[in-house]
Amino acid sequence: MWKSSEYAKQYWRNYYFKNKKDIIEKRKIFRQKHQKRLNDISRDYHLTHKKEISESQKRWWNDHREENLTKLRKRSLKLRYGLTLEQVDEILIKQDHKCAICKIPLAETRRTIDHDHKTGKARGILCQTCNAGLGMFKENFGIFTEAIQYLKRNA
Repeated sequence: MWKSSEYAKQYWRNYYFKNKKDIIEKRKIFRQKHQKRLNDISRDYHLTHKKEISESQKRWWNDHREENLTKLRKRSLKLRYGLTLEQVDEILIKQDHKCAICKIPLAETRRTIDHDHKTGKARGILCQTCNAGLGMFKENFGIFTEAIQYLKRNA
């Protein structure tokens, strides 16, 4: 029994690779011809198996959490700032793993990539508080100067 099922798998695997283009084209035509029915079947299945699908997705995410987060982080860093994980590590080493502004250890707080909103270029890594502060002042030197003078007057 086992040998025959393995043989069948191998047979169909070989058949698929020999006829891949034809099979893909036939599937495409079938999907176009029966799109509404296939959508109905898929929707009905998802509605009736909502809980199992949700639990399965959660299990899969938890089983692959670290690799998924790493992939998401890599993609996000590349798209947003043009950085790799290695470049972020280099910045952290240059900054001694501390916020570039307040010098708080970044291991103790959530870190954020600070970047120029006009160019998108990364400037450094900040704690979330310092990054939010820069954002509140809209990266405007005039506002920063006024804030410093205000603090000096009222110290």
